[in-house]
Amino acid sequence: MRILLILVIAVGAIWAGAWWVITRDADAATEALVAEMRDAGWEVRWDELRTRGFPSRIDTTATGLEIASPGGGFAYATERLQELRLLYRRERAIFAAAPGNRLDVGRRSFDIEAEALRASADLLAGEVLDRVTLEAEALRTEGLAAEGILAAMRPAAGVEHGYELYLSVEQLALGGAAPGPLTVDALVAFSGPLDRAALTAPPRLERLQVRSLTYLPPEGDVRVSGIYERDADGRLAGELGLEGEGLARVPDLLDALLPELAAEVNAALPGEAVTVPLGAAAQRQ
Repeated sequence: MRILLILVIAVGAIWAGAWWVITRDADAATEALVAEMRDAGWEVRWDELRTRGFPSRIDTTATGLEIASPGGGFAYATERLQELRLLYRRERAIFAAAPGNRLDVGRRSFDIEAEALRASADLLAGEVLDRVTLEAEALRTEGLAAEGILAAMRPAAGVEHGYELYLSVEQLALGGAAPGPLTVDALVAFSGPLDRAALTAPPRLERLQVRSLTYLPPEGDVRVSGIYERDADGRLAGELGLEGEGLARVPDLLDALLPELAAEVNAALPGEAVTVPLGAAAQRQ
């Protein structure tokens, strides 16, 4: 009995030591990544960063987190972001964000109130992004209220550096209008892989194909499809096709979030189906 007790204590001590070493390696990897991002011009800061999770997980929590890209085209801030990994499956990470979030894209800034916002990401060999999922019970910001959100991304077969995108929203209200369900099936392709190096040298978006976008509010359905690709001058060029009974409401729905695109759609109306050429919003990408 005494020998068994000694063995249990010894195994526990070895496991605790192994967990401590692995978590220190994880902390060092985080510090190295942040240093690389800062050297590339990113702004990354937090109020507190701590790692817990003994005995089987590596749980890292950042409070007061703020991230901004070089040049200020993108920024994200949250009260708290958690990253959770299993010791024996470190290539898969689960993220959970606090209710209060802020997202800056270009000149637009959105204060987002989220309920049960969480995501997961899987990495392939070489730290290349494989599959990503994002879920939220609800998201609210100026001009938008959504419930039952599910988004997913996976590598696109036969498309170099391409990913298939899927989005489902059970109820989406834009511009204060009555809500309706939204589904999106799309494909994107980049000039290089989405790996660790992409954080410091992001690949260029080469192709965006909206295979189908269906929005069904009470005012009438809206269906969108189209493709944008790089032209000879290196700019995204293409068209979006819109049709449905709710087209007349599209500019009002988009105005709070994408005013440039709303102006393009408004210029193409009236009609039961319209084609929107590449506008100022996409030209800036």
